[in-house]
Amino acid sequence: MNQTVKSLLKLLLKGPQFQRDLPQLLKVRRPTIKYHIDLLEQKGLIKKNLIAEAGSIKVVQLELNQLALPQIRNLLNLSVIKTTLISGFTFDPRIQDKETLKLPDIARHLLEVENLQIDKLVCFTTEKAMEERLKSNLPFIDRYIPYPFKVYQNPSFYQAAERELTQEIIDADVIIDITPLTKIYSITMLNIAHLYKLPVIYIARENSTTKLIKF
Repeated sequence: MNQTVKSLLKLLLKGPQFQRDLPQLLKVRRPTIKYHIDLLEQKGLIKKNLIAEAGSIKVVQLELNQLALPQIRNLLNLSVIKTTLISGFTFDPRIQDKETLKLPDIARHLLEVENLQIDKLVCFTTEKAMEERLKSNLPFIDRYIPYPFKVYQNPSFYQAAERELTQEIIDADVIIDITPLTKIYSITMLNIAHLYKLPVIYIARENSTTKLIKF
């Protein structure tokens, strides 16, 4: 990554910028700026927003793709001191020992056994499961994200997942647990993680023990 790209990303970390202003701000020729903007857009690191258009004249504003922030911070050798685990849980009264409610706690424990400190725990769930967990005297969860169960069965969950992850990724690195909820949930979160190079875990059971699989 050359200095122009680094300077452009650092500038956009401060907030959205008009494309027309970048040559002056970065002291780089317009064709060079355009080349790097197109490249960063193709990689999903930045977004272009058309603000106004009159004939052949376009006013374009650039901003960082928030979901790509961990990747951008890595490119710029910037670090954050917080790690957030994105997990989830459901409630199934047929399953003994409330195991489905405990999935985020199991994930957190397995990560911390491997010396990965989790500073914040965020869980996708349903209203019913959230109520059951709150009644069960289980460990504290920092943020609940309750949706009706049918949402987790619909491919449109992708938009909700992107929106919720964007909130968490601004000031922390994230680890995504694809174990809980539905197949749609797991596939959606895995696709987002693959696209933005986010770490993923899955809790697998072997006989009477559980183990962590990393993607």
